[in-house]
Amino acid sequence: MYALEFETTVHNGTISVPEQYKSKLGSRCKVIILQDDIPDTIPTEIKNRFLTKVSEQRNNLPANYKFSREELNER
Repeated sequence: MYALEFETTVHNGTISVPEQYKSKLGSRCKVIILQDDIPDTIPTEIKNRFLTKVSEQRNNLPANYKFSREELNER
C-alpha cells in the first residue's frame, strides 16, 4: 500500500480526488480524514452541567488519610 496526500474541499459529503491522482487509484483504497479544526459540537451549557456534576462528586476522606502502594494495588 502506498499513500497519496492532498487537500480538498468536501461538497455535500463528497471528497474530490485531484486529477493528477485519479490515474493512480485502483478500485479499492483506504481513506483517512484529518481535519484541521474539530468543530465544537457539544453546547457550552451541556459541558457546564457535566463539569458541575463532576465537581459535586467529592470523596469525604479523613484529612490525614493516605493511600499506600499496597492498598492501591490490592484486588
